[in-house]
Amino acid sequence: RFKEMKTTFRKLVLAMRRATGIIHQQPDIAQQYYDQYVDKDSIDDETQHAVMEATMKATLPAFPNDNSMSNEYYVRLTDWLIETHQVDGDAAS
Repeated sequence: RFKEMKTTFRKLVLAMRRATGIIHQQPDIAQQYYDQYVDKDSIDDETQHAVMEATMKATLPAFPNDNSMSNEYYVRLTDWLIETHQVDGDAAS
């Protein structure tokens, strides 16, 4: 089965490397993607905004190094990679 999926896994690993590079080299862009994902502009609570910003600032540099992410995280990551055309949807399924 691995041989069948080898090309797909390679694409996923390369996409994750690119994402990690963006997080480390252009954290402002990574922050913008996150803000769009959580629809930050629709949140009216200033305290919640401050907590979200402080959390991202504190955790963003370490985020790509955390390999203990839940299965849900990887499902959402795969969906996002497909949505942004970084991974072929048919190959990822």
